Amino acid sequence: MYCRNCGKEVDDKAVVCVGCGVPPLKGTKYCQGCGKEVDEAAEVCVSCGVQLSRGITVGAGDEKTWGMLAHLSMIVTWFIGPLVVLLVKGNESEFVKDQAKEALNFIITVSICMIGLVIVGSVLTAVFWVFGLLFSLVYMAVGVGALVLTIMAGIQANSGNKYRYPWAIRLIK
Repeated sequence: MYCRNCGKEVDDKAVVCVGCGVPPLKGTKYCQGCGKEVDEAAEVCVSCGVQLSRGITVGAGDEKTWGMLAHLSMIVTWFIGPLVVLLVKGNESEFVKDQAKEALNFIITVSICMIGLVIVGSVLTAVFWVFGLLFSLVYMAVGVGALVLTIMAGIQANSGNKYRYPWAIRLIK
């Protein structure tokens, strides 16, 4: 369950939220994004629009580690790391499967963006050399942004939280 005050995940047996100290109301479901009370059957919070967790529970630290590796392996292996995690550990844990798919969707989105920037930048550079500098800067910004988001995702997964990349195309469901 999630805290009604801060939205952090709270153990079902907890007396107070470790994040803010507010006692949870038993039998009530709260949004992990804004902390407001939501209907038990709701998939999306009506207040903030966050997709609510569907009961994916994270057990041992092993699941968190594999979820983190699904994200961080992209830095070195591109799409191969998340794909291997999905194929090897995806059937054992819903959390790992979810995070590996999220990582694959993100790396596919970033790859499409980078390839598009190279093609458009090359064509425009052939016509106007100034565009080459502009597209090089945009290319670097996309790369740095992807690196930062990947590290953030790895940290969230290692904490046992599902992470959703902004602007990722959800090709793998």
